[in-house]
Amino acid sequence: NAFKKAGREVIWVITSDHGEEFGERGTWGHAHALYSEQLDIPLIFSGPNIPNGIVKDDVGLSDIAPTLSALTKVPVPSKSQGRDLMPAMLGKALDQKEWFAETSRFNTNRISLKKGDFRIEWDLKSDKAELYNQTSDPKEVNDLSQQQTKIVASLKKDILKVIGRDTWT
Repeated sequence: NAFKKAGREVIWVITSDHGEEFGERGTWGHAHALYSEQLDIPLIFSGPNIPNGIVKDDVGLSDIAPTLSALTKVPVPSKSQGRDLMPAMLGKALDQKEWFAETSRFNTNRISLKKGDFRIEWDLKSDKAELYNQTSDPKEVNDLSQQQTKIVASLKKDILKVIGRDTWT
């Protein structure tokens, strides 16, 4: 192989920028909502010095550059928002992180925040929020927003701290 002849080892990263909905909620495609089938994507690292296994913690695309930096010893800019995943690949737990997502395609205006076990999907146009416990309900079929109103209010407040008021409405 050309890489070995050149004295280089290859690190493969396989991922996607989004998932797809295949009728799970009566629709197809992506970018009209932010449910788990659209947000949960593969992130696979393969190559030398990368252990086999599965990281159970939430990780994201922002973690790719810091992880590759650690593997290749090439510095990453200090402004990187991601984390080196090598400790997690070796079995150590990662610190919990908040995960934001948004979409405004197809006449939608939605934002999502995953914090701890819970993820809110907030339709800013209709002000309708859905709440899911991703630990006990990873397929997000049981909307808890009516039973967990304090958590919904807290997550909405956290979102507004980031996006500001009246930014999307």
